[in-house]
Amino acid sequence: MGSDAETKATETHRVNDDTIWGAPEVASRGDFAALRSSAMQSVFKAFERASEGSLIVDRDARIVWISEKHARRFGLREPRQAFGRHVEEIIPNSRMREVVTSGQPIPLDILDVPDKPLVVTRMPLKNEEGGVVGAVAFALFDEWASLAPLVSRFLAMQEELAEPTEHAQAMSQYERQLIERALAESPTVVAAARRLGIGRATLYRKMASLQLGSRQASGT
Repeated sequence: MGSDAETKATETHRVNDDTIWGAPEVASRGDFAALRSSAMQSVFKAFERASEGSLIVDRDARIVWISEKHARRFGLREPRQAFGRHVEEIIPNSRMREVVTSGQPIPLDILDVPDKPLVVTRMPLKNEEGGVVGAVAFALFDEWASLAPLVSRFLAMQEELAEPTEHAQAMSQYERQLIERALAESPTVVAAARRLGIGRATLYRKMASLQLGSRQASGT
């Protein structure tokens, strides 16, 4: 009798353990793929709505999706005109092929376009095994005013980088692009500094450290 009770208690304990631990695990495994897919779609839609344009390419750097805004920016009447074409046919200076080939993201970059430069982020898309199957890009800003606070913080952080690491070198190259763009689009150094959100003296120091030619002009 005691043995039966002990057996029953053991079985009850086992059932309870399965209920507490087993069922949620099974449910989690079953729902994980759907949940992840839903989350990824939500994130993509949020980025697409907030961005100035978006693009997806396959592993051969052929366009499989482009937003209407981005399509119009590059002279297309509608997005489907770009489908199946190599990204360079639509965006000659695109770096999406580089992302697909290397499997590495380009978190922040400047893309020159006919109208005005865009600040873009590019990320590889990978399958379950970690293989690259494509890449996605979002144009984050199309106005320097929106970028000024970020640039200001970026330049301040550059002051703290003392060792010539690979990361520092990459950041320095990006800094050069930002400053060259600001100088090219501004009538004076003062105006360029204002556009970048930094002081004139700081900009001159940056120009000297990056070996950018000084600009001698009235009111600079």
